[in-house]
Amino acid sequence: ILFIWHAGVVKSYQKYIEALAEFDDLDITLLVPESWTEGSREIKAYLPEQAKYKVIVGKTIGPKDPLIAIYPHLPHYLKEVQPDLIHFFEEPWQNLAAYLLFWKKIYAPHSKLIFQTFQNIVEQYPLNWRLVQNWSFNKSEAAIANAEEMKEVLLHWGYKKPIHVIYPGVETALFNPVDSRMLRNRLSIREFCIGYF
Repeated sequence: ILFIWHAGVVKSYQKYIEALAEFDDLDITLLVPESWTEGSREIKAYLPEQAKYKVIVGKTIGPKDPLIAIYPHLPHYLKEVQPDLIHFFEEPWQNLAAYLLFWKKIYAPHSKLIFQTFQNIVEQYPLNWRLVQNWSFNKSEAAIANAEEMKEVLLHWGYKKPIHVIYPGVETALFNPVDSRMLRNRLSIREFCIGYF
């Protein structure tokens, strides 16, 4: 499996890949950029010292914007990895989707393709993005929507293949219940308070 995921530079995000890599019959490679702006700060790609998956740190060209940036050496990575499955953890209408579909046809024609979307609002895309999205829809085997609203967006645009709704996980080592009295004291909260994330 070749995962292509710009936000995979973040250490905690890679727990998603780490969990899948626990299955011994999966050979996983993650392609991430050298660095990315995530959560308003520049983050260098996390490289695990020991892991059951490989990480390729790819150079990107273009602004650090997932709508525009591409990996110029993507053909080489496809040829090197020869994936059975490409998990495109990006939107199906991005520039990188078109770039991937072009080179996949040459260097990994037998690879199956799925994409994962967070798009939860129906927007009127420019024509070139709609064309890329239609191409992605046509060449993919299935889609992962991160919530029912995202599935509805795919259905709105006419996606006819299987859509699997898989909600993002929560890193329970970081996000877990605590004694609210201790937290209220630490944050000097005296009044009724609603917390959310």
